[in-house]
Amino acid sequence: MLFFVGAPLGAIIRKGGMGLPTVISIVLFLMYYIISITGEKYGKEGAADPTLGMWVATIVFIPLGVYLTIQASKDRVVFNIDKYIVAVQNAINRFMAFRRYRKMKRS
Repeated sequence: MLFFVGAPLGAIIRKGGMGLPTVISIVLFLMYYIISITGEKYGKEGAADPTLGMWVATIVFIPLGVYLTIQASKDRVVFNIDKYIVAVQNAINRFMAFRRYRKMKRS
């Protein structure tokens, strides 16, 4: 499952050198591990069916793997970091303008 997600991810992420793909792969692995351990715990405690508990991480990651494989085969960019940076900068600028407006209104 991790190869099914990681292979297209490696083909898609071109920007960032070695650091960005490494960080994304570690985050995805940790998410998979946490979901897997949680499902296993629920299966052992009887809160969920043990078979479902063991397969829940795979079930969660299948849509991500299919999506990334489709995007990689079409040679599309999935993670455009610049787009997210601009969105965060715009949010910060709006927040700062709102604070200045409130400060002027109080004076």
